[in-house]
Amino acid sequence: MRIMTYRHLFILLFSCLSLSSFAQLDDETYDTEEKREPLRNNRPGDLNDEKRNPLKGFFIGSSAGLDLWNSLVRVDLSPHLGYRLSSFAHFGLGINYTYMYEMTSQANLHLIGPKAFLRIRPLPQYWESFYLHGELEQLYVRESNPNYNGGNNPPKYFQDIQPRANIGFGYTSNFDNGLGIFTEFLFDIYYLRSGTTYVNPVTYRAGLHYGF
Repeated sequence: MRIMTYRHLFILLFSCLSLSSFAQLDDETYDTEEKREPLRNNRPGDLNDEKRNPLKGFFIGSSAGLDLWNSLVRVDLSPHLGYRLSSFAHFGLGINYTYMYEMTSQANLHLIGPKAFLRIRPLPQYWESFYLHGELEQLYVRESNPNYNGGNNPPKYFQDIQPRANIGFGYTSNFDNGLGIFTEFLFDIYYLRSGTTYVNPVTYRAGLHYGF
């Protein structure tokens, strides 16, 4: 009789534990197919690589100009590529090209060369759109004048190299990323030393730029 009682108690205890386990399983919540998110690779840096922009910090731009004065035609083009070193300093490289044609003498003048520039915002908290500009460029000059009569054997063309060191200031609608316009007033301080130049030592530019 005692053996039967122990057996009955064991069966009753086992049944209670089984019912308790099933009750806990029913209370647990499972992720449905709709709530599951796709798995990602567990390699370090994967999430950062997905959000990283390889062009972040770079900017491109260009200025262009057309001048018609009396019998002189002048065309200017100055594209550039740069990088934002910080929130107040930009560095860039570019090319300056100028073409001039004198209708009366039929003289052609081409000036082209590389440039390197630096822009600095001295007081960004007060003058957000104002910046100082410094630029070095090396212009290769080629002039042709079929009607030149300065000697017995007039040259068909003339070649020269002219360095320039432009300093000045500028204004932009957007110094950071995005689309913006800019304008610059520069002066060639190298002209004060040499006293000669093929173009006006005072340069005015206006153009567009885009920052990534």
